[in-house]
Amino acid sequence: MRGFAAAVFPGLKPRGFSPGWGAAGVAVVSLALLTACTPPVDDVATYTIERRDFRHQVTADGELKAVTETAITVPHETRERMRLAWLATEGYVEKDEIVARFDPKTLEDRLREGNRDRESTTFEMKKAEVASEKKQAQHDTEFQVADLELDHARRFQMTDDQVFSRQQIAGSEIDEELATEKKAHAAFSRDNQGALAKTEMELLEIQQKKATLKIDQAEKALRSLEVRAPHSGILSLSRRWNGEPVSVGEEMWPGQEIAEIPDLSTMEAQVYILEADAGGLEVGKRAEVVLDAEPGHVYSGKIYQVDPVAQPRLRGSPVQYFGVKVELEDAETIAKRPGQRLHATLYLAEAKDALVVPRQAVFSEDGEDRVYVRNGKGFVPRAVQVGARSMGTVVVEEGLREGDVVALREPLTNGNGGAPAEDALQDDKEAVDG
Repeated sequence: MRGFAAAVFPGLKPRGFSPGWGAAGVAVVSLALLTACTPPVDDVATYTIERRDFRHQVTADGELKAVTETAITVPHETRERMRLAWLATEGYVEKDEIVARFDPKTLEDRLREGNRDRESTTFEMKKAEVASEKKQAQHDTEFQVADLELDHARRFQMTDDQVFSRQQIAGSEIDEELATEKKAHAAFSRDNQGALAKTEMELLEIQQKKATLKIDQAEKALRSLEVRAPHSGILSLSRRWNGEPVSVGEEMWPGQEIAEIPDLSTMEAQVYILEADAGGLEVGKRAEVVLDAEPGHVYSGKIYQVDPVAQPRLRGSPVQYFGVKVELEDAETIAKRPGQRLHATLYLAEAKDALVVPRQAVFSEDGEDRVYVRNGKGFVPRAVQVGARSMGTVVVEEGLREGDVVALREPLTNGNGGAPAEDALQDDKEAVDG
């Protein structure tokens, strides 16, 4: 303890050690340690407020695209997935030139199946027609026999009770009633057979129409398997999620895009902004674009479209981007080559002669922003209203004046020699009001 006290207080030279002196020494040493551990105000890094131009800008990569383009898709007539059998190379194509051809095997199988169905249905219709005619003839014969029996029963009916017995007369009446019922049943069966035959034939006709429709669709789809260019232009193949173009052997759905032929009269820049950098991203902000092929030329433009939702550019990647389209003001001088890689600078916020402070000087608590301003006695908190922000700086719209000195970290003490913080804050308010 004596050595430690001598090290802390070189001028103190006790001759002996006693319990009383030891307690006092410990208290003195503790006070010295606390004083040494409390940083003075001068140790807090500060920043002097000054007016200067503020600019928040982000950079992004993208490609050159045509504003309007004609999409070339898998024919809708195919009605199912088709395998790409041949594909033209990227480059200039003439109108009506073949740009893609699909494998016809699936449609040929469907055509054969439709022909088989139609032939089978035609045979069934002929078979049903013959069977119906045969049954109809049988019912006609039964009706004629029943009619003859009824006529015979009525013609030779025993009605004279002087000649025939009561039993014979009753039997004759029963024979007439039976013949009447048989004729009625034969008539019903004949008419019902006609209705059943008609219904069966209608069902077979529906099946035949379905087979004919399948044949017509297959023949129409076979005629559409050769996809032709709707107009002359530069053919650009569509890209999959991984950036690779569509390729021969790939199965594609009806309506899926194969390629596109852009209108080269007007070009635009398509760029992608990280979701974390998209603060202040909106339509109308100015931009500058530089093509990789022309590093010395800067094209001016402005944002005219922003995707409403950020999305990943690669499948399985958690990183999300906002797609942004930039209208180029001098697009008539740009090279008419879609797909060129480019770099864009987007100016998301700009202010002239603004009060700018580092972001680490602004502290937020309970929804209120504040800074610590230095006065004659130390640092005092002051509420501020902030505006535009960049990665490292913030514009302060209200609460600061040019020349104010702010702390770049929250001070541990107010540095005012023990005066209450309320006194220092009151002194700062008086200085600001004055």
